[in-house]
Amino acid sequence: MNTHAFLQEIGTNRLALFGGFVGSLLILIAVLAPVVAPFAFESQDLPLRLQPPSVEHWFGTDELGRDMLSRVAHGTRISMLVGFSVVLVSSFLGLLAGSLAGYYGGWFDEVLMRVVDVLLAFPGILLAIALVAFWGPGLEKLILALVAVGWVGYARLVRGQILKVRELDFIKAARSLGASNARIILRHLVPNIIQPVLVQASIGMAGAILAEASLSFLGLGVPPPLPSWGAMLNDGRSHLFDAPHLVLFPGAATMLAVLAFNFLGDGLREILNPRLQSQSTLRR
Repeated sequence: MNTHAFLQEIGTNRLALFGGFVGSLLILIAVLAPVVAPFAFESQDLPLRLQPPSVEHWFGTDELGRDMLSRVAHGTRISMLVGFSVVLVSSFLGLLAGSLAGYYGGWFDEVLMRVVDVLLAFPGILLAIALVAFWGPGLEKLILALVAVGWVGYARLVRGQILKVRELDFIKAARSLGASNARIILRHLVPNIIQPVLVQASIGMAGAILAEASLSFLGLGVPPPLPSWGAMLNDGRSHLFDAPHLVLFPGAATMLAVLAFNFLGDGLREILNPRLQSQSTLRR
């Protein structure tokens, strides 16, 4: 599918269109957070603590008098940074390990798949909690913990796709013409299995954002005063009845981000899978 046809399909796919629009908006807010935020996210004004939404403070203020809109905007930057970092590093490691295991097979494939099986035997979020609790809180350690549990899904997916594609005729032809293993993997195998990886990456983005919010809610995320949606939810739960805006806005931001990237992943799966695409066309 060429670029023009791909963009046309996205324009007609409601899930991908909604996910792409909201995801792009969140990325724009993250990049322009200092411009979007009307106040400094760490600026305190105790006489104005727990103020409801108003003209001056659109999202209200928290228990320290900090502007919630500014904190939610800067929290978007943290969530997008963690999400993109985890997806990029995890997909790269998974693509590298899965390609080598699927193409060469042998002992490397056996060892890698047993490691993947062991890591998949544990719930990902619990393993991430254990790693962050052992290493201590911090943005870099949080990303490293999520990468440690996130690359295995990409590795298994890529390995399965490589095992299927490596037996096709054009791969055998390239091998018979004397192409090196590195050239076959990089020029022939990876471009032909990248589509499901893109879908997995989009859905993985939603999972990384939700995992970061969960760890921050438990106090294992970025240290204060850096704002995080999960930490804001944790701070606001003690004021659920007298100041519900403390959980409403960061909760809504988390929900929108997770829904957007999940919808984008589902839309991309429909567009890139010819069978699902024909079924969607028949429904329309």
